Amino acid sequence: MVAAVRVANENGHLVLRGMYIDERLQRQGIGSALLAAVDSFLGLRGCWCIPYAHLRDFYAAIGFGEHSAGEPPEFLVKRLESYVAAGRPVVLMWRPGEPCSCGRPD
Repeated sequence: MVAAVRVANENGHLVLRGMYIDERLQRQGIGSALLAAVDSFLGLRGCWCIPYAHLRDFYAAIGFGEHSAGEPPEFLVKRLESYVAAGRPVVLMWRPGEPCSCGRPD
């Protein structure tokens, strides 16, 4: 596999779950191209992600920002807490937009 990205519907919320680029092919624009595809796929819909902190600016390129307004879904709070407890330097980010109409609400 060269590269992959996954956006999942979790409890009625879109979540960017992960992006993978083969180490030998990193820093060649593949990640940016995948992120542009995610941007196109999301359109005006909102989306969550929990990336490593050093990738804040990368995800900010398509409108993700550190979440500060309102309450994130409980399942994401628990996931964030488990990542932090495991020593992962991650942040919760939100891309504002319309609610997902792809499943049941949280």
